[in-house]
Amino acid sequence: MKRFLNALVFVGVFTVCLCSCEIAIDLGDDGLGRVLLMNAQMSTADTTHTIYLATSEQTGFSSVKQAVISCYVNGTLVNVSDTIDDVEEIGYFAKQSVSVLHIKASFAPGDLVCIKASSGDLHCEAEVTVPAAPVILDAKVEKCVSDYDCSMGDYKFTIDIEDLKDEYNYYFLNVLDVSYVVVTKTDSHWYKAGYIMNRQDELPRFNTEGEPLLHSSGIGPSIGNSYNSYFNNKQNLFSDASFRDSRYNLKFYSTRGFSITPRTMSTGEEMISHNIAVIQIFNISKDEYLYQDCYQFDNSSESGTFLTNELVYPCNVTGGLGFVSINAATEYVLNVSSFLHDIDHFSHGIPIE
Repeated sequence: MKRFLNALVFVGVFTVCLCSCEIAIDLGDDGLGRVLLMNAQMSTADTTHTIYLATSEQTGFSSVKQAVISCYVNGTLVNVSDTIDDVEEIGYFAKQSVSVLHIKASFAPGDLVCIKASSGDLHCEAEVTVPAAPVILDAKVEKCVSDYDCSMGDYKFTIDIEDLKDEYNYYFLNVLDVSYVVVTKTDSHWYKAGYIMNRQDELPRFNTEGEPLLHSSGIGPSIGNSYNSYFNNKQNLFSDASFRDSRYNLKFYSTRGFSITPRTMSTGEEMISHNIAVIQIFNISKDEYLYQDCYQFDNSSESGTFLTNELVYPCNVTGGLGFVSINAATEYVLNVSSFLHDIDHFSHGIPIE
């Protein structure tokens, strides 16, 4: 699943960044003045990247009417985009405040990437070095059988990761549930053997409560038990502080079974449903870790309940305001379950080892 910061994140974070950014901004006599705001969270796992743009106003910020985005990799211009997309899913309010552009580019660890943006007489840019890709040595999934495991979920996942050597590293975890059906035998003139249908890519609900790297169980007041608690770490952020330069077995549980039901079958037909988990580990910069962690706290049930100073969001955009990051992804594909379906075993199928 793409881990782009959506437009609502952009709106919420820039409201804070305007008054808490680490970049020195000359406010002058009339306040911030007009500058270009740019946000992007890109990844080596993607080739199409989303850039969010806005212009600052005296009382906030607004979307841009026209803009040009240029992407340079190691000093070479690789793509330019001037198309502002009408993205319905960001909502009416967000579209009044933020403009969305997409740019195509491929990034590799070690690349120096520069994103330049211009809108009218406003210009800004950000440079980011792509980090090294994380290392997944092995991964496994097993059906929960013990009382403890079954209380946590239906399936238990164990991911053997190796820390990148001689540096401080920051990561986050993501999981995709990919389900699809392959026709193995049919007498239908609509489908032939080998036809694939009902493919789904979705983020499953998974439980990290038993994993200390991902979930701070027992920390904080009783409010920490709520779904929106900061201590639940919904972003699945973690660092290598407890396993630096070594290996770690990361564990979590799925909170539902992985399953898919094929379409209605007729006599003589057979299908196999496959249920796959795609494990993604992302290596991120320290600034991206702090950025996501700040946003996670500001939108948690603990926000405003502690006597803490105002959170400071990192900013790396010169000539304007904002934060642009690129993470490096490593994927590991696990077959969770497969079932043979025929006319006699339609709904649930026969498990295939």
